[in-house]
Amino acid sequence: MKYLCSILVLFSLMACGENDLQNAKDSLKGNWTVNRIYTETPGGNGQNQTGNLGTFGFSETNLNYSFNKGGIVKNGQGAWTLKRELVNSGFVKVEKYTLEFDGLSFVCAFGDQTDDAEKNATKIRLEGIGNDGNPFQMWLEK
Repeated sequence: MKYLCSILVLFSLMACGENDLQNAKDSLKGNWTVNRIYTETPGGNGQNQTGNLGTFGFSETNLNYSFNKGGIVKNGQGAWTLKRELVNSGFVKVEKYTLEFDGLSFVCAFGDQTDDAEKNATKIRLEGIGNDGNPFQMWLEK
């Protein structure tokens, strides 16, 4: 009986993770506006841009995007994937989502990053490395 209970708990935890990933994918679908981009530059200085800087449009499997980072317009289209993993954060494990498209990879933070923030999210932050090798973040809203 103890063994059976352990298996049931394990399966329920796995199912929760799958639901979280599906909720996150569902939240991404639709149209997003890029309203802020922050780019780290050598020497510790950063460049902060605000305003209507671009758009992302997610469908079930495809993405169309265009954004202006530092005066250079980046755009493209193609397939996208979202991955979920649990990573250590102090004494607990937290969810980490990674969005991949067009040869790029971004850590994707939903809303305020609290529990269930991936459900029906209207704000996300993407953190990645630009082609210039400098880290940057984009803030998007639905």
